[in-house]
Amino acid sequence: IDSFCLFVVRNHFEEIGLEPNFRIADQGEIKLLEMDVLNEVFEQEFLRAKETAEMEADDFSGGDASTVFQEKNTFLQLIDAYSDKRSHKVVKDMVYKIYSQSSSSPWPKEWIASLVEPYQVETAEKLRDTQMMQGIFDYVKAMLMDMPGRLEALREIALEPEGPTKYADTLSADIELFEGLDEINDFEALGVFCLKLESSMKSLTAIRNFTGNTAKKDAVSNGRNALKKEIKDIRARYFSMSLEELVQQLKRMKPIAQELVRLAHYYLETMEQKKEEKHLMDFSDIEHAALRILIDEKTKELRPTAYELKKQFEEIMIDEYQDSNQVQEEIMCAISLESEGRYNMFMVGDVKQGIYRFRLARPELFMEKYATYDLNDSNKQRIDLHKNFRSRKEVLDFTNDMFYKIMDTDLGNVAYDEEAVLNLGAEYPDVLGMQAEVLLFETEPMQEDGVRETAPATGNQPWTDEDNLTKRQLEARMIAEKIVEMKENLQKW
Repeated sequence: IDSFCLFVVRNHFEEIGLEPNFRIADQGEIKLLEMDVLNEVFEQEFLRAKETAEMEADDFSGGDASTVFQEKNTFLQLIDAYSDKRSHKVVKDMVYKIYSQSSSSPWPKEWIASLVEPYQVETAEKLRDTQMMQGIFDYVKAMLMDMPGRLEALREIALEPEGPTKYADTLSADIELFEGLDEINDFEALGVFCLKLESSMKSLTAIRNFTGNTAKKDAVSNGRNALKKEIKDIRARYFSMSLEELVQQLKRMKPIAQELVRLAHYYLETMEQKKEEKHLMDFSDIEHAALRILIDEKTKELRPTAYELKKQFEEIMIDEYQDSNQVQEEIMCAISLESEGRYNMFMVGDVKQGIYRFRLARPELFMEKYATYDLNDSNKQRIDLHKNFRSRKEVLDFTNDMFYKIMDTDLGNVAYDEEAVLNLGAEYPDVLGMQAEVLLFETEPMQEDGVRETAPATGNQPWTDEDNLTKRQLEARMIAEKIVEMKENLQKW
């Protein structure tokens, strides 16, 4: 889609007043510019606050003028609320995060402005209906719905040979506490349910003179304690005050939120200005420019170029659809014939392979179509591809077994059932020693001689602190050494 958007911009730049002599900047160049502009924006804000304070101090008689001004200046209030005396990094990070996330919205400035909406509610009833509160409710309920399964897994360990069998009854009682969770559809009721869980989960009965497997005993005990802490943290984070109290809290925070939104908006506009001065664009800028060429930003109606391009494409085929974002979706819909009743978009994807959420992809776009398209011959038809031709049975069996346990609509965006399972599609010759393998690297404290207690999985030279590697680099080295070992042993999959 990047090349298509570039084609649109190169051929229709004049329609949005864009200069044609722009160039595509690399990520490093853009990152440096973003940091420079962010620092510049904050320097300007501090200078403006200082100048305003000095002017007001000249007109002020009696008292401490600087204290009175800080109470009035929302920028300084924001800094005072979230930063320490040595650094304003926390506030800068907040502004940058809003700015960067806005790039996945078709209309970034509108999205930034909308962030203050939750702070404008007047009643608990209106707050309950906001998207923010619904998102919190869905998240907390999904977390709680997962817990009975985790408790059941701990109970199974307790009942294993040499397991802490005395824990099993307590775990069974814990599981029963979650009955009725399915029917809860109210935020306050969910908070009451969390309080009941926290107060009802008793301590495990002490097992004196335990002669079984201590690792199993510790696994059950530690697993249950971790789950209890999660419940406590959820209640403290989301249900520590009533909705009425939360409304009042939001009202008090409203000026700070508005100031944060203003800073993010100012930062976005300053970045646009600096890029224009330098004739720079990144691929996100190209996408948004193409969108403004196709759709009117104010009316949201299609522009002439969109109708022109509709005539050029008989079909629009999109690969890796699970990694699309809302901007790309709007662009593709603008040039499709769907608005005329002709469905000419063909999308291929697998939400389990979605890897670009960090680039603000929206796999829910894929899931929306997965849920609404049917298997019958129609304008909105779904064709499920159930066979995997890339991997051996051993790999697929291991992957299925793992995903059955951990993947659902909240983790992975798909219920891992018979419709989502990976089925063997190719025949491979039987070879001895073919099994799935998990490599784990656990960073341990350093020994006195400076050698890590955890050695490489492949048994090569241990890594010393002098390597100065990050956790990610250590993991990459472990994988690389495993690949070398497999090549040396002529191991083929």
